[in-house]
Order: sequence, then C-alpha cells, then structure tokens
Amino acid sequence: MKTFILTLVLVLTFSVAGFGQTGLPTIGSIADIKDLAKVYLVAENEARKAIVRQFEKQNVFAIVDKPDNAEFFIEYKTLSRQPFDIGGTTETGQLDVFIYRDKKKVIAWSESTTGGGFKGDTANRLIRKFLKATKKEETKSQATGDTTDQ
Repeated sequence: MKTFILTLVLVLTFSVAGFGQTGLPTIGSIADIKDLAKVYLVAENEARKAIVRQFEKQNVFAIVDKPDNAEFFIEYKTLSRQPFDIGGTTETGQLDVFIYRDKKKVIAWSESTTGGGFKGDTANRLIRKFLKATKKEETKSQATGDTTDQ
C-alpha cells in the first residue's frame, strides 16, 4: 500500500510539473527573424521613444500599430531602477525579440543591461545591440549563401 501511494504521489508530482511548463517559451536564435520586417513594439515612455528613434535611422524594420500586422515582436521592460549619487538613477532593462510559431513563443534574441535611467538610455543601448546582431546575422547568411526562408 505504501508503494502504491508513493508511486501515485510521484506520478502526480511529475505530471503537475510537466503541465506547468507547457507555457514556457522556446529558445531560438536571431536567424528566426531573418527576412522579417514588420515588428510590433511593446515599450513605454522614454524607452519607446529611444527605440523608435533607432528604427528611424535604419530602413530594415517597420513598426506596426497592431499585433495582428506584425511578423515579430519586441518587448522592452524595466527590471529595476536604482538611485545613485545626487539625483542620478540607473536602470536595468531587458529587451526580448520573439516570434510565434505553432502558437508557441520563440525567443529569437534577448539581452539585459544596466544604463542611465534617463531618456531611454538603457533601451537605446539594447536596441542598438539588437540591430548590430541582426546585421551580423545578415552578413553571416550572405557569406554562407543561406537564402532559405523561415
């Protein structure tokens, strides 16, 4: 009887753990957004303005106004804000770039960093890193002759 109860508890424990993980995203790569241009941006205030300014400087990606019109998504979130010295602030932020494939979120690129907490400095740093990574991926694809579509 003890063996039966122990087995039942173990089965239920692993079943619950398995069901709880079904909503987790898949980790992909920046190649997952190759040849995609329409992006829906989720960011607030100064961070949004900083990201939009960087996109206006390039002509690769276009921000769309509805998620249904997007081919991929960018989400910037502030993880923490810390005051320092006299009136200064640092901000730790994270930028996630993702697509949905087969109704599952696939993270194509994600990074966090800490910067000044003013005028979208942290978001600006992260979007510039992302744009640099996309250029690097494009150059790599051209060098290898990879022309496959996703």
